[in-house]
Amino acid sequence: MPKRPLLILPTAAIADRVKMKTGFGSSNYHFPLPQKQKNKLTPQFESMLQKFITDSTEGIEPEYVLVLETTGKIDNFERAVRAVPGLEWLAEIDTDEIEADDDFYEIAKIGKRLFYTQIDDITTKQSSDIWTALKHNDFIDKNGLITDTKEKLMSGRLFLSMSNQQAMRDLLSKWNKWPDNRDVLSKKWVEIFSQLKDMRKWDIQDRLRETGIEKYWKEKLDIKKGTASKIPFEVELWYKKDSAKRNDIQTKVEQLIISENGSIITKCIIDEIRFHAIKAELSPESIERVLNSEYTKLFKCDDVMFFRPTGQCVADVYPEGVEEEAFQEGEVFGVPVLAILDGDPFVYHSLLENRLIVDDPDDFGSAYQAKGRKHCTAMASLVCHGELDAENLPLPRPIYVRPIMKPNPDDFINNPPLEHIPKDHFFEDLILRSARRIFEGESDEKPVAPTIKIINLSICDPVRMFFHQLSSCAKLLDWLSEKYQVLFCISAGNNGADIGLEKSKAELSQLTDEDITKHTMKIVHGDIRNYRLMAPADSVNALSIGAIHTDKSNISNHGNRVDILPTQELPSPITAHGYGFRNSINPEIYLPGGRQLYDYLANNRYRSSDSGMAPGQKVEQHR
Repeated sequence: MPKRPLLILPTAAIADRVKMKTGFGSSNYHFPLPQKQKNKLTPQFESMLQKFITDSTEGIEPEYVLVLETTGKIDNFERAVRAVPGLEWLAEIDTDEIEADDDFYEIAKIGKRLFYTQIDDITTKQSSDIWTALKHNDFIDKNGLITDTKEKLMSGRLFLSMSNQQAMRDLLSKWNKWPDNRDVLSKKWVEIFSQLKDMRKWDIQDRLRETGIEKYWKEKLDIKKGTASKIPFEVELWYKKDSAKRNDIQTKVEQLIISENGSIITKCIIDEIRFHAIKAELSPESIERVLNSEYTKLFKCDDVMFFRPTGQCVADVYPEGVEEEAFQEGEVFGVPVLAILDGDPFVYHSLLENRLIVDDPDDFGSAYQAKGRKHCTAMASLVCHGELDAENLPLPRPIYVRPIMKPNPDDFINNPPLEHIPKDHFFEDLILRSARRIFEGESDEKPVAPTIKIINLSICDPVRMFFHQLSSCAKLLDWLSEKYQVLFCISAGNNGADIGLEKSKAELSQLTDEDITKHTMKIVHGDIRNYRLMAPADSVNALSIGAIHTDKSNISNHGNRVDILPTQELPSPITAHGYGFRNSINPEIYLPGGRQLYDYLANNRYRSSDSGMAPGQKVEQHR
C-alpha cells in the first residue's frame, strides 16, 4: 500500500471572478479642491520647465527623470505617457509612506452594520453597540469616520518618466487645461492631476534610499579603509529602448567611474526586463566621501537609477554532521524534469552517484577545494532523498545541476570559504544564460535539458529584501517562467541575525512551551521589517517557499542549546515572510525546514547554533 494516497484532481475549468468583500473601515482618499491643487503645483511645473531651459547648452538638450507622486491607485500610467511626445515611461514604484496633510488624507468609515456583515454570529444590535462604543471612545466621529487617519501614512505610487524640455512644455500645457477644459484631456491625465501630491526630479537620495548600499559601503569601508583594495558595487541605469542611447549612457557612466580612479568589472543588459547595469569598483577614499555626502558627478548623474550592493547571494556554511546510515537506494531512469541552480556538488558519494547530471560550462567547479562542495551537495541530497531520517524512497529520475556559485577567493575567515555568486558575473545574467542553455542551447549546441519543468533555486540575496518594487531578478524569473513554461521554486530566505528575546536563558526555562512560543513570535513579528522576502523570492510567477520549524530527527537532549520555538507547527524563527508585490501573501507554501536551535550570548541575546548535531534536516555532505 502506498505511503501517500493518490490525489484525484478535478477537471480544469475557468472560474468566475469572485468579488471580494469590503474590509473593515474601507478607505477612500480626500483630495484638495482643483483650484487649491492648481495654486500649489503650478509653481512646481513652471520651476521644472525653467530648470530644463537653464541647464540647456548649445547642442545639448538635458533629460531628467520626472517623479510624479500620487495618492491612491492609478493604473495604466504608461498609456498616459504615450500622449506626451518626449515623455518616456520608465517605471512605477508602489509606496505606503506618503505623509498625510490637510489636503491629502485617508477617509476610513465604519458603518453601524459593519460588524454584523463581516463577523458570523454578531447581531445587528451587537454591531450597533460596538459602533457606539467606538464613538464614545473617540475612535470614530458621529458620522463613523475614523478620527486619526490624518496621522497615518498613505499608500500611492511614484510614476517615473524620462522627460526633455518639449515634454515638459506639453505637460505644463495639459496642466493649464485642467480642470476647466477636462474634455481635451484623457481621463487618465485628469485622474493623475487630481491625485498628484508632488512633482520633482529623481535625485541623489532616491538613488541611494532603500537599496542597502550605504550600510553595505560602511561595512566594506571598515574592512578596506587604508588599503589599496577597491569596493565593488552595482550601478543600475535607466533602461532606454533606443540601443544607441543605451550605449551612449553606458559610455558616459563608465567614463565617470574611471575619472574617479575606479574600474569596470562587467556590465549587463537584458532587454526583456528593461535591465541595464554596470558592476564597478571605487577606492575606499571615494566611498568615504560619498558617505560624508560629498557627491561627485557620478552620484549626481541623471542616467543612474540606483546604486546597489553587488549581488550577495552567499550559501551558508554547513557544519559537519554525523555519518550517514543505511538508506534506500532505488533505481535511476528517464530524463530529468527537475533542475538545481546552485554550487558544484560532490557527485561521487553513494547517495548521489548516477543521480546528478552536472553541466558546468563556466568551469566553476575547478575553483572548489575537495571539501568545499557543501551547499549543492546538501540540497541535492535533500531533493533526491528528502530527510535521511525519514527513509523516503529517492526520486527515480536524474536531476540536472548547473553551478552558478563558486568559493569566494576573498573569504579568509571560513575554511572552506563561503560559496557565492562571483563578483565578475551578474546574478541575473547567470540565471538567464542557464535557462537559455537548458531550453534553447548555446551557440551551435542543442538544448541540454529541454524536459525540465521545475527549477530549484535555494539561494537568495539578503541585501535585497522586498520593499515596494520587484527586484530585477524577480522580473527575470517572471519572464522566464512564462517564456519556457517552467516553475521556479525559490527559498524565501533566512534571517541569520542574532535575536534579542528580552529574557535570559534561566527566565525562558521557567516558562511553558506555549508561553515561550508566544513570546518568540511576538519578538519576531515586532521586527518584521528585517524578515522580509529576499530577492528573487519576490517573483510573482515563481513559488516562494518558507521553512516550518520541524524535521524528522529524534532528540531528547539539546545540551546548552535553546529551542526558542518549542513547537513543530509554526514557521521557523529564521525564515523570511511577509507581504510581496501588491500585498500578495508570501511565502506561498511552507515546507519542513529543520528545527533551528540557538546559543545564548549575553544581555538576553541569542545566536543560531551552528552545531552539526540533531535536530535539523539530515542530509549528505562531502567531508
